[in-house]
Amino acid sequence: MSILKISEEKVGPSTVINMDMKLDEVPVLPRFCPCCAELADEGAFIVASCKELPPVSFPACEICARHTVIEGRVSSFVGPLIFVLTVLTVVGFLAVRGADKVAQKGGDSFWQTLGGLSALQFPFTSPINAGVTLLGAFGVLIVYLFIYWLVMTPIMRFFEKSSCKWFKQAARTARWYSSDAGGYCRRFIFENPKYAELFRKANSPETKVSTASPGG
Repeated sequence: MSILKISEEKVGPSTVINMDMKLDEVPVLPRFCPCCAELADEGAFIVASCKELPPVSFPACEICARHTVIEGRVSSFVGPLIFVLTVLTVVGFLAVRGADKVAQKGGDSFWQTLGGLSALQFPFTSPINAGVTLLGAFGVLIVYLFIYWLVMTPIMRFFEKSSCKWFKQAARTARWYSSDAGGYCRRFIFENPKYAELFRKANSPETKVSTASPGG
C-alpha cells in the first residue's frame, strides 16, 4: 500500500494537500481528526463523499464532526438562497424604478404596475443595459455574501476549535486522472497539513510532500 503522488495546491489564501492512491487501495485512517488533528473520539466521523466512489468515514473528534455537519448543511442551501435573493433584489429594483417613473408623470396604481413590469425588459433592450444589470447584480451578490460572512463567522467560531483547519471540508475525496496511476485514481484532499502528514506516514512512510502544479 502506498501513495502514488502528493501535491500542494493553493485555493485562495489557503493551501490544500492532495494525495493520490489507486482506486482499489483501502487507506489506513489515522485515529486523529482531519480538521483539528487532535485525537479522534469513539463513534465520531467526518464523511467524505464522491459520486463515483464509496464514501470514506474519517475518524474525528466530536466537535469537528458536529460543526462539519452544520456547516455542510448551511452551505448546501445558502448558495441557492443568496442567488435567489440577488435575482429578487435586482428585479425589485427595476420594478420600483419603473413604477416610480410612471408615478412622477401622474400615473395611477394600475399604470405604475404596468410601468414596473415594463421596466423588467431593461436588461434585454441592449448589450449595455445587460452589462449594467449584471454589474449591479454582482454588487448585490457581494453585499449578500458579506452579510453572510458577517453573520456566520462568529456563529461558526462558537462551534469550532482554534486548531480547526476548515474552509470547505477538512477531508475530501475525488476520482482523479493521474498519469502516475496510468488512469484514474482516488484523490484525498486535506486542508490541515498536520493531519496530511499523519495520513502520509500511515499510508506511505517513504513518500514526502512535494509542491506541484494543481491537477498535475
